[in-house]
Amino acid sequence: MQDELNLPEIPTKNLLTRMRERVEECFVSAEKHYGTKLPRCSVNFTLQGTSAGQAIYSKKQLRFNRKLAIENTDYFLMQTIPHEVAHILDFHLNPRNGAPREPHGNSWKKIMVEVFKIAPKRCHKLDVTSVKKVTRKYKYICAACDGKEYLVGKTKHLAVLRGNVLYCPKCGGRIFFDNDGQQRKSLKEEEL
Repeated sequence: MQDELNLPEIPTKNLLTRMRERVEECFVSAEKHYGTKLPRCSVNFTLQGTSAGQAIYSKKQLRFNRKLAIENTDYFLMQTIPHEVAHILDFHLNPRNGAPREPHGNSWKKIMVEVFKIAPKRCHKLDVTSVKKVTRKYKYICAACDGKEYLVGKTKHLAVLRGNVLYCPKCGGRIFFDNDGQQRKSLKEEEL
């Protein structure tokens, strides 16, 4: 049986179990450091895209990118998990009472250094080639500008299919989707 990332199930399960254990280790280390019991949070592996991890304070939840974790196991265990746990700890130990939170501020950095003995790094530098989404581009043409071509992302293209109109940034005229190389007629020609 294959998981949703088309990776073998057994190594993934072992890694996910190890990651959950590492989250618990981080909480235990923090409890020893602060001398108090700390609330736990849920852990899931549903994060997609190029982010390695995410702490969601309101849900008391940690999310990790399963594919990046499989490709960078040691980094996740030593850096990403403590990084995200530090966010949850910072939220719990340093309430802001409605004031804006600086996610990678001094209190978060202090947790990283004093509790986890890790240099506080805001972002990872992992190779994200395997998780980077390839955005399809759609070719649009401006007849008024001698067939000037524009590449449009999926969101704008779908908006056009729903009836929105795109205009040429150069001349202000309407641009049309180049459907398989078949340039559509300009608005004036359609009206005739």
